Amino acid sequence: MLTIRSRHFQANFDAATGNWEGLLTRKDSTPLLGRGPALDLQIDGNFWFTNTSRQISATRYFAEGRGAAFICEVDGIRITHAIELDAALPIMYQSVDLQDIEATERPPRQLTGVVYQLPGFVVGDPQACLLYAPDQGIPESPYPEAAALLSDAGRQAAPAYLAGWPQPAEGQNPGLVAVENTVQHRLASCWLRSENAKTFTTVCARNEQGAAVIDVAQRQQLSGWLKPGVTLISQGFSLLVTDGSLEQHLAQFQRYAYEEIW
Repeated sequence: MLTIRSRHFQANFDAATGNWEGLLTRKDSTPLLGRGPALDLQIDGNFWFTNTSRQISATRYFAEGRGAAFICEVDGIRITHAIELDAALPIMYQSVDLQDIEATERPPRQLTGVVYQLPGFVVGDPQACLLYAPDQGIPESPYPEAAALLSDAGRQAAPAYLAGWPQPAEGQNPGLVAVENTVQHRLASCWLRSENAKTFTTVCARNEQGAAVIDVAQRQQLSGWLKPGVTLISQGFSLLVTDGSLEQHLAQFQRYAYEEIW
C-alpha cells in the first residue's frame, strides 16, 4: 500500500494499480472513501480501465509527501494521474496528463473523457449521513434511502436544488455532490470545474458485504488529439471536508471553487 498525508487527510492507494484503498481524516480517522478504481479514460470511444486495472510503472512523490503521481503506459500513451493534499486547507486535488510516446508513426488518438472515481463516498457511519445530489434528483436524503433510489435502474429524475444550493450556470456545472454526517456535524463534497470543457457527474449505488455503498464519478468531456509532442491535461477536481453546517460548507465551496483556486 502507498500512502500520502497532510494535516487533514490520509490517502491510501494500491501501489500496483493506483486504485483507492481509502481516504481518511487525520483528526479522527473518519472514512471518506473506500476501496475501488480511481480513474478511467475514454480514448477513441473506448473506456480503457472499466474492465481492467491500470498497471503502474512508476510513482513519483511531490509536495513534501502530500502528493503522488501514478504513471502507467498503455498502447504508447503515458498517463500521469496526480493526487495532491493541500498543505493548509482540507482539500484534495486531482489532475491527469497524457502524452503519446509511441516511437512509430501512427494516426493520432482522440481523448474524449477523463473520469475521476470516488468509491464508497461517505463521512463515517452511513446510517448517520445525508446525501445531497441535486443533479441526480436527490436534493437531500438519508444515505440508505438514497442508495435504494440510486439502485433503481429504471429511475428517471430531473435536477432538484435545495434553497441556497449553488445553481449551475449555462455551460458551467461542477456537479457538486455532498455527504453530511449529522452526528459528527461534518460534511464532504466533491466537484469538477472546467473552464473549457463540459463536466458530468454520475452517482450510483452498489452492495458491498451486505451494506449499501454510494460511488461518485466526475467526468470531464474533452476533445483532444494525442500525438507526439503534445500533452493533454485534465484538472479542476476537488474534494473538500469541513465541520459545521451545510450553509457553512457551501460558503467554503464557493470560496475555494470560484474565488481563490480559480
